[in-house]
Amino acid sequence: MASGHLGEIHVDSTLGHPSRTVIPTPEPPAPETGVILLVEDQSDVRALVRDVLSERGYRLLIADGPVAALQLARETTDVIDLLVTDIVMPAMNGLALAERLLVDRPEMKVLYMTGYSHDIVMAHGTPQAGSLIEKPFTPRQLAVRVREVLG
Repeated sequence: MASGHLGEIHVDSTLGHPSRTVIPTPEPPAPETGVILLVEDQSDVRALVRDVLSERGYRLLIADGPVAALQLARETTDVIDLLVTDIVMPAMNGLALAERLLVDRPEMKVLYMTGYSHDIVMAHGTPQAGSLIEKPFTPRQLAVRVREVLG
């Protein structure tokens, strides 16, 4: 789409009866704002979530696991608006990670991701401090869920 392109004009005419229809192009959605700490140990899921959220305007801090996430959180002076974390990960689960991060960042919101059954998730603890999205999810479902959690 060229810059300044405001719509399209479709012309469909029959000899002696021209008609014109103007179809406005919808405004692009306003970019989302906020800093998101993304913690996911599966590289393909991490890349998908990164792409979906960065395309919408969020600034991302990305970690491949809880240890890296704790280090990133210690090193940044930015306010972290949202933690998006997998629940089942090696070394520490996402629930324990959120608990540790929320001590120093009580205003941070949390969105847990999981591809595991309810029973397995509950074996790691109850995700009370945040919201949950189940894998697999579509890019649209993720974007909507993040926007809902951030309010």
